[in-house]
Amino acid sequence: MREILFKGKISTEKLKLAQLTRMRKKLSELIEQRDFLNYHEGQRLHAQYMLKIGRLEFQAYELYIEQLRLKRKSELIQVYLNQQKKIEIQQIEQRLKKELKTYQEKLSQMFSDIEKAKSEEKKTELSEEDSLSIKKLYRDLIKKLHPDLNPNLSEQEKLYYQQAVEAYEQADLETIRTLTLLVTESLENKTLVDFESQKVNLEQLIKKLEEEITEIKSDFPFTEIDLLESQEAITKRREELFEIIKDYRKEVKNWQEKIKHQMEDGNG
Repeated sequence: MREILFKGKISTEKLKLAQLTRMRKKLSELIEQRDFLNYHEGQRLHAQYMLKIGRLEFQAYELYIEQLRLKRKSELIQVYLNQQKKIEIQQIEQRLKKELKTYQEKLSQMFSDIEKAKSEEKKTELSEEDSLSIKKLYRDLIKKLHPDLNPNLSEQEKLYYQQAVEAYEQADLETIRTLTLLVTESLENKTLVDFESQKVNLEQLIKKLEEEITEIKSDFPFTEIDLLESQEAITKRREELFEIIKDYRKEVKNWQEKIKHQMEDGNG
């Protein structure tokens, strides 16, 4: 009878360990999926969008800012004219620079995104075999090194985890392979004394990751997947942007002409 109970206890512990192992495996897969979306798929889609659409959006936004600047410049010049004062162009330009600072910062960020997209386009993609290999090895490293799965990591193991994330971000398969050889498995001797707390913690982490992945997929650039997969939709969006650019150029020219006449009136 005691032998049967003892075997039952062993069986229960094995089931608990198997449950924790499955949950840890699922969590590691979700972490890898999130990191893949952030570091690879998201960057690839973002680069595609910036090169096919973003460059035109940059031109349109640049002209939009210019027509805003010229309109505001005209308004400030008119104040001097109304007050019959000498037009202080330098002061006007300094004021415009301050007022349009936020717009210029956004424009600079758009330019940086385009340059980054050009670099992304030049990257050598991993073969399908290597891509599958780096995902599998990275998931294994996550199970062994992720702080949520291993709260008692040594400083060296924490460093390994940081190196693994950076290597995965750069699609550095050789470094991932090297780290896999350096890291030892620590799950085998994990105690089941705190089984329930481990189970609850893993459930919460899995739920959080699933929500995070859903949020990532519902945001840019993943919201543009349908557009990027349709040449017809891309052509239509580009045509719309060409029209916007054309209209802004007309606006810029009109304000330039108005300012020219204002300056002539002020000097007359």
